[in-house]
Amino acid sequence: MTPMTYAITLVDEIPDRDAMADITRQYYSVMVPKLVALGGPNFSPDDLVADTMRDIPGFFPPSGRVALAHDEGGRLVGCGMMRTCAPGAVELKRLFVLPECQGSGLGRRLVEARLEEARGMGMRYAYADTLKNNTPMLRFYERLGFESCEKYPGNDEYDELADFVLYRRRAL
Repeated sequence: MTPMTYAITLVDEIPDRDAMADITRQYYSVMVPKLVALGGPNFSPDDLVADTMRDIPGFFPPSGRVALAHDEGGRLVGCGMMRTCAPGAVELKRLFVLPECQGSGLGRRLVEARLEEARGMGMRYAYADTLKNNTPMLRFYERLGFESCEKYPGNDEYDELADFVLYRRRAL
């Protein structure tokens, strides 16, 4: 079987808002149960999707980037966002790859594309956060050179998540 190839593009607008909302919903369908398992709030995935779709313009240039991954058939199979969170620093947000595409290296490529853009924007640091029980993501960040840090300036997580989140930083 021939491995699937994926195209990653950095966009200035969301070309298919329905596909973006759908993949965002899938992201939250994974993350909300993890949060609840930690004893955190049981947010409505639909409300979180609405918040994300409303806030996406803050991830467009000049202050951020949205990376979209499509398969050979043009289907949206992965995404990741990045925004400036402090002078010289960006925050990586909402990395998600559809389950059937996981293990292909696509997640790494989505992170690397955003880190390359951050360097091009003159950034010195990249930050990320994830839930304390999101072990695969924590290991992934570690493999990419991210280290533990305190909550970083400009982190946009809801205040009620502070007890459930770990923060990571990488020099660029």
